[in-house]
Amino acid sequence: MNLSKEVYMNDEHEFGKGLLPAYGQMVWVNSREKLFEWYRLYFHTVLVSLFFLVNSVFALSSAMLFIKQFNDAASGPGAISSLVPGNPDILTSVLGILFFPLDQWPLFWLCSIFFCYFTMCYSTVTQPIKRGYSTLLTYISERGRRAVLVVTIIHMSLLYSGLFAWYINLFTRDFFSNMRVEDKPHLKITSMTGFVDFLMIIPVIICLIVAFYMAREFYKNEDFKKTFYKWEFSFLSNQSFSLRGKKCDVVVGWEKKTAKPIVLSEESRFLHELVVGATGSGKTSTAILIRIVQDLVRIARGHKVGVVVLEPKSDLIRDVQKLAEQLGIPKSKIKVVDPTDLLQSIKFNPLAGPLEVAAETWRGVLDALAGDQDPFFKGQQSETSAQYVMLGKIRYGNQFNFILHLQRMYSEPRFLADMTEDVRRWIERNLNNPLITPEERVLLDRYDRVCTYFENDVLEYVFAKDKEGGQLPVLYPQGHKYAGKQVVTNKKDKFIAGAKKYVTDISMNAMLSQLLVAAEGEETLDLDTFLNDGGILLFNTALAELEELSLMFGQFIIRQMQSAVFRRPPEEEGYKRIPVFFTIDEFPLYINDAFSRLLTLGRSYKVGTLIAIQNLGQLRVVQAGYDEVILTNASNKTVFGRGEVKDNEYFSKQFGEAYVMEESLNESVTPMSMPNQSRGLRYNTARKLEPRFTPTEIKEQPFKHFIVEVVGQDGSIAVPVQAYGKFVNETKFLKRFIDIGRIQLATQNHKPLTFKGNIHQLAYLVEQLDDKKKNDDAAPEVNSETAATDSQQNTALTAENHTATQQNGPVSPPAGAKEPPQAVPFPPNTEEKSESAAGTSSSAEDESFEWPAEDNDEPGSGDSEGPENLEEKREESSPSQTHSMPDNFDDLVKTVHDNLIGSPSAAPASSAPASGGDKAASQSKPRSDDLVDLDDLAAVDRRDSSTQQRYADEQINKVDDYKEDDI
Repeated sequence: MNLSKEVYMNDEHEFGKGLLPAYGQMVWVNSREKLFEWYRLYFHTVLVSLFFLVNSVFALSSAMLFIKQFNDAASGPGAISSLVPGNPDILTSVLGILFFPLDQWPLFWLCSIFFCYFTMCYSTVTQPIKRGYSTLLTYISERGRRAVLVVTIIHMSLLYSGLFAWYINLFTRDFFSNMRVEDKPHLKITSMTGFVDFLMIIPVIICLIVAFYMAREFYKNEDFKKTFYKWEFSFLSNQSFSLRGKKCDVVVGWEKKTAKPIVLSEESRFLHELVVGATGSGKTSTAILIRIVQDLVRIARGHKVGVVVLEPKSDLIRDVQKLAEQLGIPKSKIKVVDPTDLLQSIKFNPLAGPLEVAAETWRGVLDALAGDQDPFFKGQQSETSAQYVMLGKIRYGNQFNFILHLQRMYSEPRFLADMTEDVRRWIERNLNNPLITPEERVLLDRYDRVCTYFENDVLEYVFAKDKEGGQLPVLYPQGHKYAGKQVVTNKKDKFIAGAKKYVTDISMNAMLSQLLVAAEGEETLDLDTFLNDGGILLFNTALAELEELSLMFGQFIIRQMQSAVFRRPPEEEGYKRIPVFFTIDEFPLYINDAFSRLLTLGRSYKVGTLIAIQNLGQLRVVQAGYDEVILTNASNKTVFGRGEVKDNEYFSKQFGEAYVMEESLNESVTPMSMPNQSRGLRYNTARKLEPRFTPTEIKEQPFKHFIVEVVGQDGSIAVPVQAYGKFVNETKFLKRFIDIGRIQLATQNHKPLTFKGNIHQLAYLVEQLDDKKKNDDAAPEVNSETAATDSQQNTALTAENHTATQQNGPVSPPAGAKEPPQAVPFPPNTEEKSESAAGTSSSAEDESFEWPAEDNDEPGSGDSEGPENLEEKREESSPSQTHSMPDNFDDLVKTVHDNLIGSPSAAPASSAPASGGDKAASQSKPRSDDLVDLDDLAAVDRRDSSTQQRYADEQINKVDDYKEDDI
């Protein structure tokens, strides 16, 4: 999809139209989300802190009023000052600032006691405030909760004691003060005033006794302590949760009891997830899609995140595409590999990547599909499969193709022999080259062993005996495609029938044969680039259409994905791996032994995997104990209802047990025949462990309900809870971000509020106009004949180089060719390089080696390029692609605009006739006499057909890196 047509050529966005509203909307969305995040993470903690401060003021005021009741001071601060020698006025003034006259509002005083208790409950749903890895303030840790409990008890005690003393003093002191016994001098107490003071001290004694018993029970009763540390205020628990916008945290469900969102942190997602649910239980629509849509929102808002989905049917990827469209995500960020929809699907090369990786991919796929095959035949098939791929990668590099090359290697022994002979000549020539380095010699020795394997163990040249007993080579007859060449047979042919069958089936399949071969200008999937840039990658293995081939196709995807993940560059020198989340629906269809390595090491490469299955029995198909491997490495689990009995029993044990109090009531009655009949009741309680969820409870969960067990942010496993899911349209994830992707892209590449960028753009336009005027003034000085010749030549060169650039990038013009004035060429193309963690890509390693040109050449004098570079050498003398200046100002403005954004189709159309371009394009095709000592088909196959698409991808990536100073 042309990005410039998709976004920039829209009337709403062209040259700033509608950008100010878009920019304003983007600012509003970002501000709104920051406000929501601040509300979730910090607002409640800050508010509770203010509540504690207010409670402290009230408690201090109550303490002043409590003391005032004993010394009859004029005010609360004065009562405290009277206790200090000298009665300092400055102390009274300071305390007066913190004093609140609660005695004037007795009802408010009473409510403040309960407000302290509310504050303590409210603190249980707050989130810790952190800076980096340091925690600045928290009320939910064990230490924080103990501190909150102590402070709350102090506040409530002071408020309660002050209120009680004030009430007693106000309503009873006058009454008891009138009770005097003055005519009894032998009595030591002649007034009841002291009794009033005793009554006012009673609440203090009560508070101390209650605090003592609470402390003793707290440290004595483990259940009480554990409950206190984990309890949350259910009425407000759904308002505060740890969903961070800068991280890839996701809401996986809502607790059934409290409706609190259950958040799975980014770090926990890298520990992988397992979703288990029968068909129709809602696992895709209410669990998988909910996670994906939250990642899509991040991509739409410009964050670098990778979302990969693999499924056997197209339902899920169609839903993801619809959601991406609603969010406004550019189509350039969406890659679809779908054999049932070849029009929108990009091509997929299952043998891409470094030499050893491609070989192990093909070997692993065959091993996974072989199942219980005879060990001998399985071993032979595994051995030859890796060698076949290595030979093909040595011979063709990254152009090695499953359909055009590997299928012929299995079915045509002569083709395999030609490849072996080509590689042998190349190795011998470079071994005789004195300029090769020791490292290159080691590499050639490795290649030599591969070539020797085919010469000794696979290929058998057919000979016939002549009359004299000698041997004569048997040649293919006239009319045969290999006429005149010696007949060759494959010694391993009868041992590799299984691999040959799979290759033939794929080659004969109409959908896969087109999906695995890229035509001119078609995009081929580059997993290394995707893992570096992020985006959306959707795979449909089309089980209904491909049947058994769907399983092989899925195996290729799994292994290529795993290999690309392990090739990710390390995080050093400022480079950061972007998070990638790999969702596999119906995982048992693609199961293999090697996948456990991705689960084990994926966290180190910032890749989180979600596996969706219907029951655990499907995991045991690979081998005994494979279910334990998956269950151990997938730390986050989501279990729906309607499961099998064994699965329900397993998860009932997996979710653990909890202590419960069992109550019983026993009744004893003596028989009627016994004298002195009696009847007794006895109430018993017992503490015992019970499963948190019984197998029956797990099985009978309603639709959209599930039990979820996740790893918390602190790395510890959280207590499993029953939760419910929602459909995407029932949540706010999608509603709040409609078209946010288009708005983000528009505001990212157009800076409507930056004046500097517009000045640079205007200066560039003026410069282009001045150059055009100078060229127009100089044009009449050229004679008409030369002008006509140059015009015709430039027309042909433009069309010819347009084709050449699609194949090999821009090239230099030949002698005598004149460039149009002030042309705007495409940026230089970069050659495709195979990336490998070990640096073992054959194409990269062979750059300095010499490939044979002619059989009669002297050793060491050949070209210093591999066969995949021969086409580039032939094109070196071709003229570079140029684009003439448009004749009107509007086209010029559009040209400059597209050039600024780096659009691959930004060059303006040439004013030359189309017929000349068609002729030049036809002349740019390779001729048979251009090919050097290699068969025509192989040389044509070596052409880099994805150059144009790679160039387009590179320019689209430049849009993401756009800065105003780049103009």
